[in-house]
Amino acid sequence: MLDVFGDLAVGDDGLTIAQESLAPMPAAGIVALDDAMNSDAAALIEYLLNEETTVIAVDVDLNVRCQMSNAATLLKEGAGLSIRDGQLMHQDPDVHQGLRSRLAKALAPGMPCAVVLPGTWGHAWHVVITPEANISFSTPPRAVLRIERRHIFRRPEVETLQNVLRLSQAEARVLSELICGHSVIECATLLDLSVATVRKHLAAILKKTCCSRQSELMRLASIVM
Repeated sequence: MLDVFGDLAVGDDGLTIAQESLAPMPAAGIVALDDAMNSDAAALIEYLLNEETTVIAVDVDLNVRCQMSNAATLLKEGAGLSIRDGQLMHQDPDVHQGLRSRLAKALAPGMPCAVVLPGTWGHAWHVVITPEANISFSTPPRAVLRIERRHIFRRPEVETLQNVLRLSQAEARVLSELICGHSVIECATLLDLSVATVRKHLAAILKKTCCSRQSELMRLASIVM
């Protein structure tokens, strides 16, 4: 259940969710609202907090100022990207310098950005850089890094695609197969559907996600992979 304070809803897990001011509503409506918000909060927590993801705060030199408890486990020696002697390091000096350069460019205008770094075989690191100026911290300039280890063969869960992209189960199943590199005809075979049905689902997915072509859809879907 969420405790509501003015324009903020604070869940039992500590997640704070902004919400619009609400007019009085019947008890049944409040229960429905709580259920919906709890569902969205759970999906957000699952996306942000999992064994393949951590969050750290660094300065412009990649010195780690604070970190989640799982950071040391995820960012360990031999993983490509690691925390060594209190600093975020990549084992490839050129990649490491590239990360520092991207961080500096993000801090200068205070604009968030994302970068993909090579990891061990079959893995890559997806790093979202958010300057602290955007989330009300002070000087010297620092940034919050959301770091996720991604596997090149990972298939997103159908339920995750449904929740994040607001798709039906049938549409999410089609998208899941497309993400794996299957053609429309192959999707039809794998899902025991007609090609026309798969094309119909694909058209609906494109409309719901505001994508004009399949390549745009794949880029969007990479967010939840």
